[in-house]
Amino acid sequence: MRPGRFDATVWNMSKPMRILAIICFTLSCALASAQSAQPRVTVLPFEGIGVDRQDVLSLTLFFETALQNTGRCQIIEQTEVDKILKAHQYVMADFNDPDKAVKIGKLIPADHIVLGTLGTLGGRHYINVKMINLGSGAIVGAHNTTAESLEQLSGLLPEVAQQMTGAPASPAPQPVAPPAPSVPPLVIREATLLFFESGSDIPAYGQRTFATAFDTRSTRFINWELTLRFDHVSAEMSVPVEVRYLRWDDSVHATQNMQFYIGAGWDWGACWQGYGAATPNNWPPGTYTVEAYVSSRRVASAVFTVR
Repeated sequence: MRPGRFDATVWNMSKPMRILAIICFTLSCALASAQSAQPRVTVLPFEGIGVDRQDVLSLTLFFETALQNTGRCQIIEQTEVDKILKAHQYVMADFNDPDKAVKIGKLIPADHIVLGTLGTLGGRHYINVKMINLGSGAIVGAHNTTAESLEQLSGLLPEVAQQMTGAPASPAPQPVAPPAPSVPPLVIREATLLFFESGSDIPAYGQRTFATAFDTRSTRFINWELTLRFDHVSAEMSVPVEVRYLRWDDSVHATQNMQFYIGAGWDWGACWQGYGAATPNNWPPGTYTVEAYVSSRRVASAVFTVR
């Protein structure tokens, strides 16, 4: 039986079965109603003040994901909104005008929009976001937070999204227990670092096209794949991996951290992650160096260029 449809043949069931069917039907209708009641939200590209455009677009994408993960709203893709704006000769900046925001609200399939500003103040990074009701143009929520670095700021976005939607706070992550002292340290014999481009979804392992030169006009995320070959491991373990993207002037473009799981009996493994945005034209041209560290020891380094 599909939610929202009550078949007359239910009445041919026995009384207990009929009661159970009615309960199931009622619950499915309630669930469908709850899902449809979720507000539809679109997150527009944040405004950056003294912050690299690449970082601004990346944090916009991270905040959109954080909102989606609250389970309190349906996200409308920016690409759909952009098509409608172009068709009616509007631009993204028109959302800052309350009167125009109300007019646009009648055109796009969203109930609210989220506008944000990312900048620096007194040596700290800050983000300020506000949610606007497209039907009235009224601000229905506004939140801000600050951090020492952009990496720390990105980690605070889920909390800001929860405040914005009224979702309950997520429980604090439990620390991962370190490997037992009896487990010998990982002895790495070889490490290889390769790069590949993708959208928000990373291609499956073994189905990636590696490169060292990328065109900014078509490049979205530049992902790294780190392959390690090591001495045979007798017991499972987890080791910290840190990867740093360095610009041509040796300044840090981005830093990523993860725990790399290694199973008992393994003598090689691979891990990967990426940095970028869902749309192209966000990577400044230049030469980038990527360094990989395992347990704080540098094990690999490679270079790619963006043209």
